[in-house]
Amino acid sequence: MVATQNLEATIVGLEEERLAAMVAADVDTLDRVLADDLRYVHTTAAIDTKESLTSGLASGRLNY
Repeated sequence: MVATQNLEATIVGLEEERLAAMVAADVDTLDRVLADDLRYVHTTAAIDTKESLTSGLASGRLNY
C-alpha cells in the first residue's frame, strides 16, 4: 500500500510539473518530464511530437 501511495504521489507530482511547464512554456522542464516518443493530441485533433510541442511552446505558436 505504501509503495502504491508513493507511486501515485510521484505521478501526480510529475503531472503537476508538466502542466505548470506547459503554461510557462518551460521547455527545459518539459524535455525532462516528457517521454521522447510522446504523441500529444490536442482538442482539435492536431498531433504533436515532443519536439514539435516544445518548439511550438518556445516559439509562441502554442500557448496554454
